[in-house]
Amino acid sequence: MNKKTKRITVGLVAVLCFLLVFALGFGLTGAYYAANRRASGTVQMDQGIKLAFTGLETLQNGDLTSKLEGKILEDLETDKPLNKSIAPAATVKLVNPTITGATGTTDFYVKVKLTYRYRLYEAGSTTEIDDAPTALYTADDLGLDEDALYATQVVIANTFGEVAADSDWKVYGTKAAPTRVNASTAAIPILNGTDLVFEDWTAAGNVERGGPVVTYNEASREVAQVVLTLDIMTIQADNLDPTDLEAWLTAEIA
Repeated sequence: MNKKTKRITVGLVAVLCFLLVFALGFGLTGAYYAANRRASGTVQMDQGIKLAFTGLETLQNGDLTSKLEGKILEDLETDKPLNKSIAPAATVKLVNPTITGATGTTDFYVKVKLTYRYRLYEAGSTTEIDDAPTALYTADDLGLDEDALYATQVVIANTFGEVAADSDWKVYGTKAAPTRVNASTAAIPILNGTDLVFEDWTAAGNVERGGPVVTYNEASREVAQVVLTLDIMTIQADNLDPTDLEAWLTAEIA
């Protein structure tokens, strides 16, 4: 075979190889199978903490003689003092509120705080109450001996445990193991059910018209009102980081 014939033969083989590769490529490309499916689900973003209360709308004083011109309880709906007055040594009847989860709620933890605060009559007066926003005091602010004012006080129920020595908040259950609340939880009494009973402070020489005498800003003033405030805070129980739970236990209402 001469050189020219060899070149023709090599060229022909090269062309045939190319055609074979092209045919294989075309065949593989045109013969694959495919299948596609799609599945979806919808998450409704309307679940949350749903509370059920009893008693909060009917906190009341009972039928008491009007000798103290101050009011004793704050209306939790209007933030205005209830129009009731008491006499020394009187008993204030309280409807004990309860809390639980309402239908559809997510599980949650609950903590509560009961605060006693006081308003005074204006200096030199037993008729005009100092109702300025900054004139709502704690017993410590006034140096008030609450034992001289109350025979028994309302306190948080013992099913709520202390969250910290320096905090007034108490959590349902214990700090180490808060108790979950949901729609299946029986109604939980928040207070201990004890009536609020006042001492007869007139025995200490105070006039009957007002409350016990305190010295505030070097002036002798009488207690005009006792304001009880019940704060309630909840937080979801599921997917809660331990550090977030710890922070919530002593957090204040924003």
